[in-house]
Amino acid sequence: TYFKSGQRVATHKGIMQYVASRLNPKQITALAAYIRSR
Repeated sequence: TYFKSGQRVATHKGIMQYVASRLNPKQITALAAYIRSR
């Protein structure tokens, strides 16, 4: 959610902001759960 809101920025041409802006809250939660499981 930090990338989506602009509170966190990536240095590589804003790719994370672009991807995060296209995710809905349910997708963000699912993605976070997946990353935590790794």
